[in-house]
Amino acid sequence: MDKYDIVLDLVEHPDRYTPEQTAQVLSDPEVREIYNLLSKTASACKASEDVYDAEVDAEWRRLKPRPRLRWYGSRAASIAVFALSSLVAVAIGVAVTVGVIKEEPKPAEEGQEQAVAAQQAAAIDDTAVAEKDTVPSTAEPVLFEDAPLGDILEAVSAAYGVTVSYRTSEAAGLHLYYKLDPSLQLSEIVEQLNTFEQLNLRLDGETIIVD
Repeated sequence: MDKYDIVLDLVEHPDRYTPEQTAQVLSDPEVREIYNLLSKTASACKASEDVYDAEVDAEWRRLKPRPRLRWYGSRAASIAVFALSSLVAVAIGVAVTVGVIKEEPKPAEEGQEQAVAAQQAAAIDDTAVAEKDTVPSTAEPVLFEDAPLGDILEAVSAAYGVTVSYRTSEAAGLHLYYKLDPSLQLSEIVEQLNTFEQLNLRLDGETIIVD
């Protein structure tokens, strides 16, 4: 232990040190000042809380202007705070770590949160795709009798939220007999329409292309 740890231990456990050892520790003037401050503070606390406050305030005002405290920097400030606000910890023998504790980030937990967020986003995307590929089961089938392909695909576009692109203008004018069942997937609708010899349809993302 360094001399600052020793003086704290001396205040907490004076019975562990012989008079000779105590005198040797307190031979350092700077250590002796800290020891006196802690001892007076502890004694004042036991006698009376009001007396304790007065003694500590007086000692603090006496020591605060002194430039000699520069030799232990932030450790001196921590020991002073210890003397003013942590006497209960001293009384019950709680070890006090002098220093500033910085909470480190937890990359593992952050990574888990990011993974959960990614899974939720993927689930939302999958749901959106499924909704575009099908329509509510309450939709009734529609029978087209000798209707232009343009009318049929217009109904498909409205039901599934897709667009239609014609490679030739003549294709839209072809007349068909077709029963549109909105409970089917869009890919199944395209397959059914491709059973007509004169038609060649394909899906490209959210677009039905008529070649």
